[in-house]
This record gives sequence, C-alpha cells and structure tokens, in this order.
Amino acid sequence: MNACFAFIEKPSTPVTIKAFSLTTLFNLSKFYPEVENELKLIIENNWDNETAAFKSRGKKILQLLQKNWHNRQKWLVKSATMRMRKDFERSLLKTLSVNFFCL
Repeated sequence: MNACFAFIEKPSTPVTIKAFSLTTLFNLSKFYPEVENELKLIIENNWDNETAAFKSRGKKILQLLQKNWHNRQKWLVKSATMRMRKDFERSLLKTLSVNFFCL
C-alpha cells in the first residue's frame, strides 16, 4: 500500500504505474476503508500537475468511491430498519402473549 502511495507522489513515475497504483489502492480500500480518504486527497492534490490519463483514472475512482459511500449508507439504513422491525415484532409478540395468558 505504501509503495502505491509512493509511486503516485513521485513525479518521475510513469503514468501507467500511477494509474495502476490508483486502481490497486481503490481495490484495497474495500478491505481497508480508512484508505479512501487518503486516496481522495492524493487524487485531488495531484490533479493540476498530472496527465490526462491520471485525471481520467482519478475521476473514475472518485466516482466509484462516491458510489460505494452511498451504497454503504443504504446498507446501514436497511440494516437499521430490519433491526427496528425485528425489535417491534418481538415486543408485539411479548405483549400479545402476556395479554393472551392474562385472559
């Protein structure tokens, strides 16, 4: 991971290696989410000084990072909703069973 960041930051690194390093870091960000912010920052900081190929790959990765963030948010909302539904069902069943036995 550190090697990829070093390749991107070094001005003399060929653009193909920089582009591949961006892709590699993006793929690693799926397992290490804390890398996402660094990756965004390094793309944005190098944007003005890089080639069209770097900008193209950087733009694509920034879009994917944004999409992944939205998907994670949807998943969090969905899992919270499912938990709330299960909790409601449990409390309802408890209430019904208590009321049934009290009759």
